[in-house]
Amino acid sequence: MILNNAEIVTCPFCGKQKELLSLISGNTFGAVLWSDGKQIAPMLPKVSPVQKCPRCRKYYLYYNQPIKIADHESFTTGDLSYQEWKEAFVQLNADPSLDDKDRSIIYMRLVQAFNDRYYRGPAPEIYTKETTPPQEEYAFIVQVIDSFIAYAKWETPSAKLLKAELFREAGHFSQCRQTLQSIDPFCLDDSEHSLYSSILSHATAHDHKVFQCPS
Repeated sequence: MILNNAEIVTCPFCGKQKELLSLISGNTFGAVLWSDGKQIAPMLPKVSPVQKCPRCRKYYLYYNQPIKIADHESFTTGDLSYQEWKEAFVQLNADPSLDDKDRSIIYMRLVQAFNDRYYRGPAPEIYTKETTPPQEEYAFIVQVIDSFIAYAKWETPSAKLLKAELFREAGHFSQCRQTLQSIDPFCLDDSEHSLYSSILSHATAHDHKVFQCPS
């Protein structure tokens, strides 16, 4: 991993600047891929698409802001906690100017943050940690998933595979299996075939928890 000079973004609400990590190069050695699409790669860290302003505490999509380049490096990625993603979701989802691509990113990152909080640990050695989320939190994330599935377009085989996984994580196991049946298996690559089989297996077992993809 080779660092580049930091990117400087400016909060669109109060003008506070923030320096964020930028990479010249990285790699996926030691990376772990999860069924919800999250990849955790120690040598390829990524900046959170949504940033929280340290001054006004509002949230914004950093890549939609003008970016300047600093004369030094930064390790700051601006990762948000599950609670912060919930706050960002409420604020940004109410913005009528938010386009479908940005909205999908926010929905997906909120689901992943939920899984981080309850099914993934904060460090590699405890990524397989499992806890039981409070019923109200699980009910909330199911509502988020249902809204996401209802508005987004799921046209490609890979998109349908993610849709099936979201149905499974929401506990909608029959809809998960139906979605899998709608996918042409000849349009999937080897890793997608493996994920397809794993999603089906977990759905058949009525298991809604996120899981590590087979390596």
